[in-house]
Amino acid sequence: MGGFQKQMANLHRLMLILVVFSLAQLALVSGVLFGKVRVYVINNLESGKKLHMHCQSGDDDLGKHVIGHKDYFKWSFYNNIWDTTLFWCDFEWQHSSGATVVGTFNIYDAMRDQPRCYTTCEWKVQRTGVYAFNLNTRKWERLYRWLLPDGLATHG
Repeated sequence: MGGFQKQMANLHRLMLILVVFSLAQLALVSGVLFGKVRVYVINNLESGKKLHMHCQSGDDDLGKHVIGHKDYFKWSFYNNIWDTTLFWCDFEWQHSSGATVVGTFNIYDAMRDQPRCYTTCEWKVQRTGVYAFNLNTRKWERLYRWLLPDGLATHG
């Protein structure tokens, strides 16, 4: 291979590296352009019930938290450019029968939630399920139901 061909091959490699680097930086910049997302999870179980929760994404572990009645846990982040940002939470609370109720749910999914809540996503955890506020309809929507042990009802 001649000198000119080697220079062209090196130039192509350099351009490829620059394109890859630019795309990686664009993912960081896109969050700044479109704003920080804030997620609130409110314990709307009955009075005296504590909500235990542990939220995480593929990149971040937000730790374990115990949320009192009518209190909330919040966090914020920037979406990635590919709209694949996903946070899921493990929830646990005590049913009035004494049984432990558990569930794991996707609490922030960029593809689902950007059109629904934009940059402020609010969730209510209730004994009947987990509800998300839809800014378009201005209504709370139940997105998840609890899987309860046999014989238990969400109203008891």
